[in-house]
Amino acid sequence: MYKNIGKKIKILAKVIFCIETVLFVVIGLAALASDAVAGVFFLLLGPVIAWASSWILYGFGELIVNVKEIAERMPNKKPPVTKEYKDYYDNDDLA
Repeated sequence: MYKNIGKKIKILAKVIFCIETVLFVVIGLAALASDAVAGVFFLLLGPVIAWASSWILYGFGELIVNVKEIAERMPNKKPPVTKEYKDYYDNDDLA
């Protein structure tokens, strides 16, 4: 479920973009019947707004993918606190 989460977030961004685009077109067509200006606004600018709003979610997924690739390329995967420095971090004066 949580494997390849970056790729899944990117796919989710694309799916949400498609759903928003379809909804904006349907709303635009419905709005054309009552108000031409609002209908044209939804038909033309709706998909652009959906596209721009998907950037944040897609960018977050891309960030996760890139960080994972960088972490896999690191030659030393030790945690930041090692046994050599354990006594230093257990000091009560640091808290």
